[in-house]
Amino acid sequence: MRVRHWIAGLLVVLACAPAAAQTEDEVLAISDWIESEGRPALLAPALVEQFGFGRSHLEVVQSWFAFGERQATRAFSVGYAFGRRVLVVEESDAAVTTWLLDEDGTLLRTLREEAGGGLLPTPNEAYRNALDAVLRFFLERMPRRYEPPAPDPIGALHLRFLTCSRS
Repeated sequence: MRVRHWIAGLLVVLACAPAAAQTEDEVLAISDWIESEGRPALLAPALVEQFGFGRSHLEVVQSWFAFGERQATRAFSVGYAFGRRVLVVEESDAAVTTWLLDEDGTLLRTLREEAGGGLLPTPNEAYRNALDAVLRFFLERMPRRYEPPAPDPIGALHLRFLTCSRS
């Protein structure tokens, strides 16, 4: 009987768990790494304007990698706008997808630019899986000294169960 209750509790936890995405600690670790070891760069005024930060360059610290046969790029930038730390993640292949995240890693805005077209606002969920892949890409390259502490799996399951059972 206890086993059935435990299994039922685990199913509730799994049903309430968010979709696979990077944790806040992982996103903060990536941003700390980039801010410490990245290079100064400027984000273009057209992009900065789309994010609502005015029409001027935004100074950031950035790291990027080329990958694949077509030399696509993935970039992660950390900057400050209106006194807030902002994170800009980009993936460029035939098209460019750009994500704006707040300091905690919450996805605020997604933009997409097809070849020859302008920046277009896009529903955040349309490219969420691609964002998760880019974040995993940076996590795999992050030096170990920046890795966040391993989470307590039992504590996390218990907390999720309590959160879901109250809703």
